[in-house]
Parts: sequence; C-alpha cells; structure tokens
Amino acid sequence: MATKDTPSLTIGVIFFGDKRAEFFDQIWEGMMTFKIGLPSDTKLIRKTSDFTAQSQVECIDQLEKDGIQGLIIAPYNDPLVAKRLKKLTDAGTPVVCVNSDIPDSGRICYVGPDPYQSGVVAAEILQILAQDKGEIGIITGSRNIIGHQERVQGFVDTIKRTRSKMTIESIQECRDDDYKCYEMVQKVMRDHPLISCFFFATSGGIYGGCKGLYQMTTRKSFHVITFDLIDPIKEFMKKGVISASIYQEPVTQGVRSLQVLSDKILHNKDPKDDNIHTYLSIKTKSCI
Repeated sequence: MATKDTPSLTIGVIFFGDKRAEFFDQIWEGMMTFKIGLPSDTKLIRKTSDFTAQSQVECIDQLEKDGIQGLIIAPYNDPLVAKRLKKLTDAGTPVVCVNSDIPDSGRICYVGPDPYQSGVVAAEILQILAQDKGEIGIITGSRNIIGHQERVQGFVDTIKRTRSKMTIESIQECRDDDYKCYEMVQKVMRDHPLISCFFFATSGGIYGGCKGLYQMTTRKSFHVITFDLIDPIKEFMKKGVISASIYQEPVTQGVRSLQVLSDKILHNKDPKDDNIHTYLSIKTKSCI
C-alpha cells in the first residue's frame, strides 16, 4: 500500500488501436482497478499504435518525452521496436509486455496467456466439435504479433501431432481489420469450398469474418473457435456462428502487469518469473 512518502508514478501504456479497442479496454480496466492502491497522483498515459514498427517507436518516443518511469506495451514484434525498447530499458526505464511478447527487448516480464498452449487448446476443442474430420481455415491477425503466431503454431502442431483427419487448407492474415477479414473469409470459401471449420487466432476483425460466414449460403453451419469475449463475439455466439471462445482474463492481465511494473519502480522488486501466464477458460453462448 502506498504512503504519503511514496514517490509518484508516471507510467506509459501502448496498445493497438481502434480495431481491438474493446479487448484492450478490458486490460485497461484491470490497470485502473490496481491503480487505486498506488499513490494518488499516479498517472497512466495511454497511447495507441497501428500495426507498424514505426508507429510503436513513435509512441515510445513521445512517452519518453512525457517523462514516464515505466512502460507497459502490447508489442509489435519487429527488430526496430525491440531495439527501441532495449534503449529504454538500458536507460533505466523498466518495461512489461502484456498480451504478447517481444524478444531481445530487455523487458522485465511478460504478462498474458501462454499463446502456444492457447493454440493447442483451440485445436483440441475443434477436433471434438468436428469429430476430428473436415477442412480448416485459419485467420490470424499479424505475423508480427508473437501471440498470434504462437497460437497458430500451437494449433498446427496439435493437428499434426495427433495425426488428425482434419486438414488445414488456408492460413490468412487479416491485420485485425473487419473489412479485410470479411473479404478474406469469402475468398477462402471460394477457393476451398469444403472448409467447414475456422480458427480465428485473433478477435480483431472477428465481426467482419463472422459476418462473411453468416452470409454464406453454400453451407448451413461452421465450427468456429476464437478468442476473447467482446461484443461481436457475443453477437455471433448468439447467432450460432461461433462455437466457443478462449477467454484470456484481460482484466487480470491489466492488474498483474501494473502490479509488476509498480513493484519494480517503487520497491526495486523483480518478478519471480519473467513469464506470468493468465488462465485459459472456454466460453460458449451459455456463458453470456
């Protein structure tokens, strides 16, 4: 608990922009909850970046000018971003990664789900739902988001390891864009009309992707697995498009990331582990 002698805090936070705002708002909610126990003049400065390294570097530059004492970031995995973060940490400003990670950045901790295991779980659920048969389409957000890539890798490895009768016919990148995801799903189905299952490795663009499936007249139903519990996912669960979603405890991610960073700044306390994984749980339409 902070006392009157505890120094004030200015902490920077970088999330991706409007396309995933609702999910990151839930992480932000967790940060605001934990902030109550910090010095009363603690300031969190939130910035949003697009899916480019340059955008994230510009956000870091601005936050450094604002005098932050620490940074929480959902990083874009690019050497330019890693180098800029390493420069920040070498100068004595601690960094915590949330929801996704980045190597060689000097960050003190990653807080979020185990992305590879998330992909394993998604594959196992889909195998059960589809009785281990059918063709699969995968939609990921960005190959420069480690969380997305590890989910896909965990999914693909599980299909191979279990010698599944299911086959992966297409892996596409929508960059968390609803319009792009809508068009992508339509094209995937034109190119691979026997696909009956989809794995969305990101909730960004999920509205467009599910709308594309919902409007399909060539197939009565799909088995669809994705992540998070944001409004578009709830909507398409109710419509019967999304079978299940893997929940990542975003509020807990916010609480734990700010806790780790404030402990480091205020008490020079390092986390016991440099990976703090949140629990995974399965949500269906009965949960909403």
